[in-house]
Amino acid sequence: KVDYDYHTLRKKYVYPDRSAYTNNIISEMLNIKPISLAMADLGAALVYLQFKLKMENTKYVE
Repeated sequence: KVDYDYHTLRKKYVYPDRSAYTNNIISEMLNIKPISLAMADLGAALVYLQFKLKMENTKYVE
């Protein structure tokens, strides 16, 4: 499992010796990544649930 924990990533990529501009961009990117990954997981779960429901319905309702 890949570790996308925000604080871990922030410590890894945001350094005091980098410019504030660069650090801001990196922070923005790190802020976006975990959310979009969670959304992708949620989307996949919903598609799977819809598929399961469809299978259940075709099984019992005919």
